[in-house]
Amino acid sequence: MKKSLKNIEVFHKCVETAAEKRQHEIKKYVELINGLVDYEKNGIIFFADDNTSSLIFNNPSYTELSEKVTKLKDKLINPYTAFKDWLDEEVLDAEAMSIAIKGINELMEKEDKYRQKLESVESELKKIESGGTSLKTLFKKKEDVIANKQKEKDEVQEKKNNMELIVKIVADNMESQIEEFKNLKTQTYYKYLKIFAILQRESNKVVRELWTLVKNGLNEIAPNAGEGNKTMLRNL
Repeated sequence: MKKSLKNIEVFHKCVETAAEKRQHEIKKYVELINGLVDYEKNGIIFFADDNTSSLIFNNPSYTELSEKVTKLKDKLINPYTAFKDWLDEEVLDAEAMSIAIKGINELMEKEDKYRQKLESVESELKKIESGGTSLKTLFKKKEDVIANKQKEKDEVQEKKNNMELIVKIVADNMESQIEEFKNLKTQTYYKYLKIFAILQRESNKVVRELWTLVKNGLNEIAPNAGEGNKTMLRNL
């Protein structure tokens, strides 16, 4: 989970940068199209002797192109935002799972401490029962010492048993949760990858449709435009 979280955080920064650059590109692209529209209005219209039928973006006959230019800003999509939303969720989920795993590890450590404590108490009890003494038990009755030590053993045993039960319940639940978590992570990845692919395709579609209309308009108004450079226009 630590490795996964680190990888997510690195990728998250990469996506954030890409999203910012893409948003900047969209803004500049809209400015470019608006610039062409304004250039026709204030430049080409003069060279064309005020004949609007000689224009492309401002041609009254090309209403579909005009509508696309008007809606261009809303139609251009930043697909990286989908990845950003996905990774925001991934960071939170990975952190939550890491906390859960850390929690069960802490419970298992407590269980281990109770086990060690129980082994220590049992060892002391055997030593006392076999006649061994210490400074703490030198001036006390052996029966009382054994009774107190047995009581301590029973208390530690109960705590150990309770902790074992808690660990088992949590571990069993955690096991199913981890399997569900793993499945959810792969399915979520597929989901957002598909969303990104669709958004990327749709974003390209908007641009492609716009320039197809521009090309069609040019073919109608100036079919021989650019004939002097056939290499550049060969694939148009």
